[in-house]
Amino acid sequence: MPKAKYKKRADGRYSTYVTIGTNSDGSRNRKAIYAHSIAELERKKTELLLSKMTGYRPSNHTFGEYALAWLDTYKSNRRTNTKAMYARVLHTHILPEIGDCPLKDVSSTLLQQLINSRSDRPRTCEIIRLTLRQIIRRAYNDGLIQKDVTFDLTVPKREKREKRALYPHEKAALGRADLDSMERCLINLLYACGLRREELLGLKIGDINRKEHTLTVSRVLVFDLDGLPIIEECTKSQSGKRTVPIPLEVYQKIVLPYITPDIWNGDALLFRMQNGKPISKSSYRRTWERILRKLNEVSDDPIEGLTAYTFRHNYATNLYYSNISLKKAAELMGHADTKLIMEVYAHLDEGRENAAEKLNNIFSSAL
Repeated sequence: MPKAKYKKRADGRYSTYVTIGTNSDGSRNRKAIYAHSIAELERKKTELLLSKMTGYRPSNHTFGEYALAWLDTYKSNRRTNTKAMYARVLHTHILPEIGDCPLKDVSSTLLQQLINSRSDRPRTCEIIRLTLRQIIRRAYNDGLIQKDVTFDLTVPKREKREKRALYPHEKAALGRADLDSMERCLINLLYACGLRREELLGLKIGDINRKEHTLTVSRVLVFDLDGLPIIEECTKSQSGKRTVPIPLEVYQKIVLPYITPDIWNGDALLFRMQNGKPISKSSYRRTWERILRKLNEVSDDPIEGLTAYTFRHNYATNLYYSNISLKKAAELMGHADTKLIMEVYAHLDEGRENAAEKLNNIFSSAL
């Protein structure tokens, strides 16, 4: 028979000790807690540990207090973009609405009303629900609330934006636009190498192999909540670390003229501000807007909705029409498996196949 986790005292209560620190002589500082049931004892133990970790005091806590303690405890070691996402949704959408509500009074109706008030932004609703579920479930596991009230929260259906490649008039404008050397290098590396935005901005000059005409992706540059640049010496996933060929014409006519001998410094970022510092979010936005303005000036049709991801999807399309295998395409795109690239290839297969014509040929020959 297994040994009981907690012993019952003579007075009918259960007790245990929790280590909350170290005394001046190096011994453990232990605090005794008592309760009339094991469930109550576990709850008190959790509250004490949470208080020790975060300074959080459960005696008079609101949802906002617990949410911020959760953010600091469980998201502090996540990547910059992930931390920023949770912090942004908390401070922008959740805390202004229910931050002052006592944690024990948060109901599924209250949370559903919060989501419904943002129904015109389906993607925002999805992130709000994701965040609420994690906070409430952690509070439930900590024994601070009686039940998980997020299990039946619903969000509006979101129509996925169609991923598209470059239109012919956009490709034509790339060659005609009066771009400076930095702008042309930036846009053409997106076009020719299919990099994510954060991978492109994280490139250093030393990542370009002058002999092999390749570039190596090994870090990213992301922006914090204030738009300040943060360089992370890692990629989105392990598969994101890769070496990508630079087409010879792009290398010779665009990359080399930009990397002049006077700035050839292996440790310098390829794209940076005039003072040599990493590009900030506002600086990148101005650069992108300037490029779009120059493209529109020479385009036969208006250019709208053009993003760095458009170039990445176009790169995947080019891989398909170059008969690059799924496995190699996934490797060049920095995907962990072939699932995402298969979606692109399958969509292009449908467009290439004229099913009606092939069926007509089969049946006409049989009659």
